Amino acid sequence: MTDLIVIAVLALAPLQSAWRSVLLLVCAVLLTSSADAQTPTNELKAQELAQRLHDECGKWGFPGAIATCVQEKEKAFGKELDQVYKKALTLAGTNKRLLRENQRNWLKYQESTCKFRGQLMKPEVGYCLLEMTLERLEELRGIVGCLSGKC
Repeated sequence: MTDLIVIAVLALAPLQSAWRSVLLLVCAVLLTSSADAQTPTNELKAQELAQRLHDECGKWGFPGAIATCVQEKEKAFGKELDQVYKKALTLAGTNKRLLRENQRNWLKYQESTCKFRGQLMKPEVGYCLLEMTLERLEELRGIVGCLSGKC
């Protein structure tokens, strides 16, 4: 992929500077997206994944679209979080009450934390929800692993 982009850049030399700039920008985006594709999302830590997803949404270029994109990603991971939580509940046995209490407290913590961050920096609310959802998802996956005897 990189070799093809270098050849394309060399072919741009005779073009007018405006077109050359546009095509160089396209090449830069291709290089960036091919580099991003090299690390699978399931190998990233929650904060790294949240940042990558936020950066992907940033390609939309304006705040409304970025916020909508981040919100959609948070919603999708929220559904996955709910599934993992339900699986943890089925495995929790006598600790089911404690797990429920823990999840309720986490939801309150997430809400108050992101509300506070939102007062400081409005665009951060969506990112905060996404990041905290991914962190909790990672934590619950660990709990499911332990409850399955893989600690």
